[in-house]
Amino acid sequence: MQPFVIGIAGGSCSGKTGLAGAVAGGLEGRETVIVQIDSYYFDLAHLKEEERARQNFDLPGAVDFELLAEHLRSLLAGDEVLVPVYDFATHTRVPSSLRIRNRLSGSHGGSPIVIVEGLHALYREDIRALMNLKIFVECSFDTCLTRRIERDTRERGRTPAGVRKQWEQTVVPMYRKYVEPVIQYADLIIDGEEPVDESARKVIERIQPYRGTNRETEAPA
Repeated sequence: MQPFVIGIAGGSCSGKTGLAGAVAGGLEGRETVIVQIDSYYFDLAHLKEEERARQNFDLPGAVDFELLAEHLRSLLAGDEVLVPVYDFATHTRVPSSLRIRNRLSGSHGGSPIVIVEGLHALYREDIRALMNLKIFVECSFDTCLTRRIERDTRERGRTPAGVRKQWEQTVVPMYRKYVEPVIQYADLIIDGEEPVDESARKVIERIQPYRGTNRETEAPA
């Protein structure tokens, strides 16, 4: 059956990843693959460590969209893809032998689900064209910054001062320039501060009418 593709965009730490996981968990009996755009940051191994840290990771140009688009089309065709694993501490991709294998087998009931989530999930027109449902997660800057400090100090080896500096210098300006404008393409706007299970329910309600034939004519209203 033709997969149902969901795009989830929004600001840094607005709740995109949590929403994607909650939607996948709420789709019992449906095969689901989550594609995280963060996995597709370009490998910066060719740069010195100090140069890597100075890169603007909130620019769309930091993402290998060509590889992402290729992988999405392959997934929708039933082929296996090898998703890069990105090390945020070193800004490099781990060896290709450690890549994540993804494939839609189509062996479960109902049409398979592909969830594409990330800062720039709705940025590229060619990738938006593959989606049945486009979602934008809104969240206050105060909440997002608090979440980011907690995440980056725990998972990415950053300091609170470093996180705040990056937030002010690149995260907020790039959000205003590149992320916020794509809200015009969203079919559904989600409050990133409401309970994630409630948000997931709203998304799942939009998936249920899909019958798995033509992407354009069968997308939910």
